[in-house]
Amino acid sequence: MRSEIRGLIVRYGMPAFWITINPSDLRNPLVLILAGVNIPGNNFGSVNAAIRAAAATLNPVTVADFFHCVCRAILRGLLATNSDHIGVLGDLSNHYGVVETNGRGMLHMHTLLWVRGNLDFTNLRNRLL
Repeated sequence: MRSEIRGLIVRYGMPAFWITINPSDLRNPLVLILAGVNIPGNNFGSVNAAIRAAAATLNPVTVADFFHCVCRAILRGLLATNSDHIGVLGDLSNHYGVVETNGRGMLHMHTLLWVRGNLDFTNLRNRLL
């Protein structure tokens, strides 16, 4: 991964942002929907915490789907990386994310973000010389 990041730094310049995406799978009603738990009406607030925790911990595929949906929504919708649109952090040209787990297996992603127009390695070297 370090070699890939070094290659991206040579191509796109230094990353402008480092963010961590850490969605809470125990508190989000989307996990219940993806797990197939039927909640009558719009009663997500009244659902017992034990039911939410069981849906998240007993079904790791659902948690992975939830994590994928949230990360994709943040990267594509909010940050608009690798697109013609400008996201909330500006015009981002690329991103590189690494997914990890914490002690109980909850997924989170550390991500580097590059802003379009950043100095790449060749231009930076020429300016320094």
